[in-house]
Amino acid sequence: MTRRVTQLHSSDYAGVRPLFEPLEFHLAISSGIARDTPASIYVDNRDHPRAVLMQTGHRFYLAGNPDIEEFNTGVGRLFAESIYPRALAAGRSMFVLYHVTGGWEEQIDTLLPDKQPLRDRCEYYEFRALREGWQDMIPDGFGMRSVNRALLRQTQLRNLAALTEELCSERPSVSAFLARSFGVCILREDEIVAWCLSEYNRPGRCEVGIATVKAYQRRGLATFAASALVDRALTRGITRIGWHCWADNRPSGATARKAGFDRLCDYPAFYAWFDVTANLAVHGNVALRSGCYEDADGWFGRALASGDAAGWVYFGAACAAAQLGQEDRALDYLARAIERGFTNRNAIAQSQHLDSLHGTERWAQIIRATVCVDAEPA
Repeated sequence: MTRRVTQLHSSDYAGVRPLFEPLEFHLAISSGIARDTPASIYVDNRDHPRAVLMQTGHRFYLAGNPDIEEFNTGVGRLFAESIYPRALAAGRSMFVLYHVTGGWEEQIDTLLPDKQPLRDRCEYYEFRALREGWQDMIPDGFGMRSVNRALLRQTQLRNLAALTEELCSERPSVSAFLARSFGVCILREDEIVAWCLSEYNRPGRCEVGIATVKAYQRRGLATFAASALVDRALTRGITRIGWHCWADNRPSGATARKAGFDRLCDYPAFYAWFDVTANLAVHGNVALRSGCYEDADGWFGRALASGDAAGWVYFGAACAAAQLGQEDRALDYLARAIERGFTNRNAIAQSQHLDSLHGTERWAQIIRATVCVDAEPA
């Protein structure tokens, strides 16, 4: 029988659960199969699936046999012809692909055509024991509130839009979040400065989504919010609480440990951007941070040639050119970056990659064309 990519009807989702067993610590999978979270599932064969791809929002999960050529090429066509265009039309930026270890890595260029996705690793933590005295951790001047309808009606609260966006990150609406999930936030006067939300709730289980506004980080607020969420989860009979973060996000891992979580495993992930130009430019940023300036210059050059690039792409190109000793080209790129809206004076003036440009008349003109930008939420 010819094997290809077939989208399952939601009534057939339970049939792929055994294939996803190695990834069961991703609660999004269980929630998607149970139809608690919007999900699309694709298999090689409807009646006897051997390979499976699940999409939940910007997250994708691969499991099963990685050596079914027809399935892999079919997934590649699915991404190129359907998933990428729909995501771009919806204004989505990046996506992450998780997979069962062994075999899928070798198929990535077929599965994600023209993306050359970046490889990384993530960590998974689970709750062990609630920290004693967590109620005393909140600093003076801050207060905790439940995330509920009464809070969301207070439209004067700063950062309310960011919180509302987070509520819908894995639920189809705010109402769906309030019906199936729960959360806490920390306020200082009329500003929401941190929040911690339950995600992918299932009987006895949930995961943690957490954020702190940048200006309020390093004050212990995240640990307090996480502890408060765990306490509420326990009162609801939820005892298995998961926490995912990128392996290089050390503050997140440290917060998890302070809040009573233990690291159980790490696992691989690929990530890329739906937009071609942005995807190439992100590769340039990675090369720039690694000190591979010729590679960075090449990636940014491809990005600028691929389409209508945003200001931040020209800024990255300027950093790479400056590091290669090409000051005039770097200044030209900076001028284009400002023309396209990248006017963050702090980012430009404080970039060590651009130190060689300081003191020139064109540099002074560029700085005069920029503005100071306050810190954004993390």
